[in-house]
Amino acid sequence: MRLVTAALLAVYFLFFLNHVTSQPFFTRLGSFQPTLYDLFALGFVVATYLYYRFASKRFPSDRPSRRSLFWTINVFVALGYLCVMSHLIEDQNKTPVIALTVGYFATIGWIYTNYMNLRSQQRAHTMNVLLSLRTNAVLNEHRINFHRAFPPGKRLTAADLPRLRTERADAQSYNITSSQRATSTLDSVQYMANLYEFICVGMRQGNLDESIIRMSLRGILVNYFETIQPYIEQARIDANGNLLPRVYENYLYYIERFRERA
Repeated sequence: MRLVTAALLAVYFLFFLNHVTSQPFFTRLGSFQPTLYDLFALGFVVATYLYYRFASKRFPSDRPSRRSLFWTINVFVALGYLCVMSHLIEDQNKTPVIALTVGYFATIGWIYTNYMNLRSQQRAHTMNVLLSLRTNAVLNEHRINFHRAFPPGKRLTAADLPRLRTERADAQSYNITSSQRATSTLDSVQYMANLYEFICVGMRQGNLDESIIRMSLRGILVNYFETIQPYIEQARIDANGNLLPRVYENYLYYIERFRERA
């Protein structure tokens, strides 16, 4: 089916190129007169430019969402199609316009179908990740180990970090032969922070659906960050006191984003 669709699209684009490079079309371009469709297209281009310019200022490192990008492309193509048709149409010969119209809607249908398939796969993958977190035995062990030292309501402070580092350096903190699978508290802090950073990377790259993560994990991500914030801040500083901007970069990005859009 994909090969047939690709072949039909190839034929359509060749047909399109054949007509837009023909002499009648260039003759019409030479006597170009703006139409209402042209003004619609120009207004849409300006509005789209202003929107993404504003979005890039507010979220400079954020990529446009797949949904907004999809509708931007489709609306732009629709307006472009109307502009071309308004200058290409001929009363004596409507065959090119009819053929281009059929090919255009076939292309839009193919793009929309593939887009919805990608969205469905993204959401299904996100739900699978969330379900795996609920049944992740290692995560639950680290969570219990962390709350043993810092019960809900108690936050980690900068004064706790030297003690936690000393505990991690003690070999007895890693009694993995016991049924309790003991490990250091600082390792649990790091494991959970790294896991949430991984989830934020997935959202930022488009592999995970941000809206689903927001509705299900927003409170957990923000509360955990606020609980271990001194650890995050010190992890972003090297031994010489220099900032390491890429350490927990995505986690910090979504904490700010979730707070702004609470």
